[in-house]
Amino acid sequence: MLRQKSGLCIATGSPVGFTLVELMIVVLILGILVGIAVPLYNASRERAEETACLSNQRLINKALEEWRMERGTMSKPYPADVQQLVDDGYLRHVPACKGHPFTKIDDATGLTECPAGGRHVLP
Repeated sequence: MLRQKSGLCIATGSPVGFTLVELMIVVLILGILVGIAVPLYNASRERAEETACLSNQRLINKALEEWRMERGTMSKPYPADVQQLVDDGYLRHVPACKGHPFTKIDDATGLTECPAGGRHVLP
């Protein structure tokens, strides 16, 4: 396709370029694709955060079991808080969920809850 300075094709004589309708259709298609992609991205991000929180809870529970096995369950069944597990060397640092560190350990069950207020709790 050969072009002239006037913006017309030499071979066919038709204008070269995109019409406003063609550009609007492209923008509409891109908008639809973004509208589909953003909710999927947000949902996958939430699932990843939930999985990370559950993984941290499992890590704390494994450290609790090691702590209990070494100390025995008669005198004190569970440590006071997660920081004690770090101080005793069972964890490197206090795990967190969405930036909130795990602190409490339930005296009756020994389980921890999501400190960010999430519903995800180990079964």
